[in-house]
Amino acid sequence: MPNSHPSPSPSLLRGIAWRLAAVLALCACIGAVAAQEYSFRNYAQADGLQGLSINCLYADRHGVVWACTELGLHRYERERFEQIGADTGFGSPLVHAIAEDRRQRMWVGTSNALYVGDGRRFAAVPAADGRRLRVDQGQSLAAFGDDIVVLSDKRPLRISAGATGGWQVAALRTADAAPLAEVYSVTAIGEALWLGCGRALCRLDAQGRLQRLGRADGVPDDIWLALLRDRNGTLWARSIHHILAWPAGAAGFSERAPPPGSGLSTMAVGINLVEDAAGRVLTRSDTGLLRWEGGQWRAFERAQGLEALAPNIAPLLSDRQGRLWMGTRGRGVQRWLGYGLIQHWEEPQGLATAPTWSILRSRGDGRLYVGSEMGANVLDPVSGRMLPLTDTDGQALRQTVQLVDAADGTLWLGQSSGRVLRLDRGSGRMREQAKVLPALKCMFFDDAGTLWILTTRGLFLLPAGEPSAQPARDLPRDQFVGGGYDARHRLWLVGQNGLYLRQAQGWQSIRLRGTGLPDAELDKFSISASDEVWLSFGDVGVWHGQFEPRSASVSLRKVDDPLLARILPYVLHQDRQQQGRQPDPGPGGCSPCGRCSCSCCAPPAPAKRSPPARSCRGRSSRSNSPSRPPARSAAATPSASATASRACRNNGPSPNRRISATPCCRPAITRWRCRRWTNASAPAATWCAWSSPSCRPGGAARWRGSRMRWPRRCCWPRCGTGG
Repeated sequence: MPNSHPSPSPSLLRGIAWRLAAVLALCACIGAVAAQEYSFRNYAQADGLQGLSINCLYADRHGVVWACTELGLHRYERERFEQIGADTGFGSPLVHAIAEDRRQRMWVGTSNALYVGDGRRFAAVPAADGRRLRVDQGQSLAAFGDDIVVLSDKRPLRISAGATGGWQVAALRTADAAPLAEVYSVTAIGEALWLGCGRALCRLDAQGRLQRLGRADGVPDDIWLALLRDRNGTLWARSIHHILAWPAGAAGFSERAPPPGSGLSTMAVGINLVEDAAGRVLTRSDTGLLRWEGGQWRAFERAQGLEALAPNIAPLLSDRQGRLWMGTRGRGVQRWLGYGLIQHWEEPQGLATAPTWSILRSRGDGRLYVGSEMGANVLDPVSGRMLPLTDTDGQALRQTVQLVDAADGTLWLGQSSGRVLRLDRGSGRMREQAKVLPALKCMFFDDAGTLWILTTRGLFLLPAGEPSAQPARDLPRDQFVGGGYDARHRLWLVGQNGLYLRQAQGWQSIRLRGTGLPDAELDKFSISASDEVWLSFGDVGVWHGQFEPRSASVSLRKVDDPLLARILPYVLHQDRQQQGRQPDPGPGGCSPCGRCSCSCCAPPAPAKRSPPARSCRGRSSRSNSPSRPPARSAAATPSASATASRACRNNGPSPNRRISATPCCRPAITRWRCRRWTNASAPAATWCAWSSPSCRPGGAARWRGSRMRWPRRCCWPRCGTGG
């Protein structure tokens, strides 16, 4: 059931959301399960919002959110709303609309005045007769050229700067000087104005030519309240009872009827259309929200279990940070926490009955697979619905607790009962491969193709081609709850009492350090390609820190986020579909390389003199560093054969240079190594060396300082080999 929570920092929440998506999925093991939910943050009088009936929401050019209420204008700052006081020149309580013009002036329409200002200071704009202008509710302000168009008593007025100062207010007229009347909304789209005129739609171009669209153009008789052009060029129109769309290249408008059970029958102040960061259009319905996705409306309503969603929302706002805001009548403002970062499926979307035990983005076909208590599903990318996966006898795959990919492209499923099944995605055939002791908790493949199966009664191995699984030998004395391979192809095991890394000489216990670590068993663990560790204990909260191979330890600190501080994590999971997001920068602000999807950055300009060569684990051939820095920096010459590839030579380091992905994944450059030098009296500098099959070493970068200290780990990935 949805809850209302205090608001986390937006930037921190987005950063955490990306990091949790970027970590390597080890095993998401079974524990206490919280139901999936949408969360909303409510803003009311305790949050500085004096008026609780919201007439409009607006985000200005700086990204600041504004709320129009029956008790004044409010600005959102530092997790609170602040009322705009009389000392700013603003003095009307009932605020109806906000807009900005091309000169970055802010216009605010109220029930008894029109104000213009810079967001900090305002002044009233008088009408032609010296009286104050009354501004209508709804979409009643629009910037048109250098002017502003205002609806006052359903009459459009054009306000322009006077030649000698002040403002000129005149009726908006067409090219034939005909005035317009009974106008319910005004929206500037491109170089034209769209108006809800009478019970039709009207378009007024920059030359004053008026086009009226009615029934013959697919526009039903109604009061048209809002218009929007989305990023694809589709023009949307919203009335009390209808939603229309005019796609780019189409002949005209067509109806976009709401789904059954979602009505459009009630009038509400501030009805509008908005487009979110993903390009989906949203508007209100009688009982909740509608979002256009995949060629149809998706409803979000209290009847679906969203009790925390206010029942009478009207104005919506998607700000430039991707946050979704909703204004209500009498309940203040709601913000949808995690909107755009969290996708949600329930039984109406085909998902098997919760709880959900496992999630996998498959390398084989890129599709999303889900294992739940009452069955398993795969996400259909076309319809956006969850489709069922069935057992060998056609029955539901109950208690599917693990989903893993095999190198041959097959999907392996583990059930709590100990059954291990294999799905051939080409034929769609499901087959039982093994049976181990219950309760199965975790599975993963190693580099040799052996399947590791963790259960509450021990760890079992199923080698490739073998008919049955056998108990594993020579393991640390612990009860294991997870494990897997990281991006560097190191094997980890997660025990209730510790973390273990397999080395050439055997299993190594990893020391966990940190202040305030919970006195509880280790639960979930993931490690990113840059050795950033994320883990949780049998307690609330998430911890993270950097793995240091030399000391075989991780220095942990708790993730300081109010949303994560109160939850018991269930899954730490890498989603290989990164949805256009860039990975966290690596050393020097560069993105880490992946297998044939590198985005490599060149290190700093190379030095004339280079420090002694040194491997990642080796020792320097000289015990002392140079006594002084080189006089100047110059390109180092690769010792290359005559057949050295041009790609290798061209892709050597240079200042602020980015290497394209294509040569990075070819054999031209296969290895980067960086070392950082520090000196108490001089800035730190970095030496980087690279090598390739045809030119090695590739070169080196400059350094500063008289003393060198090697770091504990390599700071550059190995391009073309998975980093």
